[in-house]
Amino acid sequence: MRIIVFGDSIAQGYHDTCGGWVDRLKQYVLKNNKDASIFNLGISGDKVEHVVKRFNYEIGARTKLWDSFDNSIIILAVGTNDTYKQGKNPDSVTNKSVFANDYSRLIDMAKIEAQHVLVCSILPVDELRATPVSWDNISYFNEIIDSYNVSIQNLCSEKGVKYLDSNLEAKKIDWDSMIYDGTHPNNDGHEWLFKQIQSYIDDLLQK
Repeated sequence: MRIIVFGDSIAQGYHDTCGGWVDRLKQYVLKNNKDASIFNLGISGDKVEHVVKRFNYEIGARTKLWDSFDNSIIILAVGTNDTYKQGKNPDSVTNKSVFANDYSRLIDMAKIEAQHVLVCSILPVDELRATPVSWDNISYFNEIIDSYNVSIQNLCSEKGVKYLDSNLEAKKIDWDSMIYDGTHPNNDGHEWLFKQIQSYIDDLLQK
């Protein structure tokens, strides 16, 4: 099994002393399959366009002749950084139409490389701490995030790939208490995210 995760700082594991949900997933998978390969390709600040640009290089560097397409899983967990507003600019940093086109291309690229593609929704933010965030003059709004998630979900339905709506599930719990700084999950948040992904991986392992 080969699992490759593309994403931003949340996938990278910011503010989790255990390395983030991807590292937690890696430890879980390796306990059950010591020959599995799990690659965390989350990079802080990345937008969808950035993942598109580096996708083929990253995949190529981690693919060998004996890697199995059938046992490969690509997880896409990116989009948060496309939604923010800079200063007093009324528009999101990435136009939603451009965002949808970039994400469409990204999903198509992933489907070429792996039989199983999982696309994660953009997570909610705590607007009290995210408008603006503490480290820059940018703001995140849940209404905008929800709108961009609709675009992602529609693309997944159109292209026949799995959509994990962690945004919806997070709204059923006290998600704000699992956020470190308004946008990034804390240890509890990463553990919760790992369990969301774990359920999907378990389903594949049982097939």
